[in-house]
Amino acid sequence: MKFFKTNQLMWSVIFILTIFVLPSAVFADAPVVNYTALGDSLAEGMTPERGFDESYVDFIADRIEEEGYQVNLNNYGVSGYTTFSILEQLNLDSVKAGVASADVITIDIGANDIIQTMTFNENGTVVFNPSEVQEAAELACYNVGLIIRAIKYLNSDVNVYLMGYYNPFPYLPEEMQDGIEDLMAGFNNGMQMAAEQTGAIFVPTADAIEINYTKFLPNPYNIHLSLDGYKAVAKEFWKVMRLEFPAV
Repeated sequence: MKFFKTNQLMWSVIFILTIFVLPSAVFADAPVVNYTALGDSLAEGMTPERGFDESYVDFIADRIEEEGYQVNLNNYGVSGYTTFSILEQLNLDSVKAGVASADVITIDIGANDIIQTMTFNENGTVVFNPSEVQEAAELACYNVGLIIRAIKYLNSDVNVYLMGYYNPFPYLPEEMQDGIEDLMAGFNNGMQMAAEQTGAIFVPTADAIEINYTKFLPNPYNIHLSLDGYKAVAKEFWKVMRLEFPAV
């Protein structure tokens, strides 16, 4: 009976160690990835109801951890940010430190540069001057190039992944869709060119969102993604990021 009690105690101790000690030790040995995210409300995780939840940034971090890494995430995304905002943000010591120490960086920016040139009517339509939008888009793409160059100045070896935008207005009348699609295609082409010229990696998302926009953009009066939408965007990032993070 005494032998039985002694072994029972021993196995209890082993069980406790297995649950609480071993996982911590394994996690402590995991390679650390410093992940810095820059962006607007999409990086911050604004929902279609204008609250905040997990964003594509969080889902990318989760995916990296699933490969066996420990992720230290610095998410500097701020709702309403434009390309000018990030250029100013990159002057902050805390952000500079996050960029300089990063092993990987993602960016989504530029949509607000364009949206601020538009007028949204109560009937759900959008009014804009094509020449003003074109000018704003070209300037945003130019600024994206400056942003990436500033990042590379602080951290020359880091891979920078730049998000391409989806059509944020799929519920607008059909007669407006050709113009919106042309606008977004031109903007994304400019963003991709800025990425290629500065050594960044462009990540398209338009097709991934369009394929099920009622699920990914459930609020016709709001341009922000559902959690499923953010997961879809993260999946597009992971298609090009996964080679950087082989399973450990």
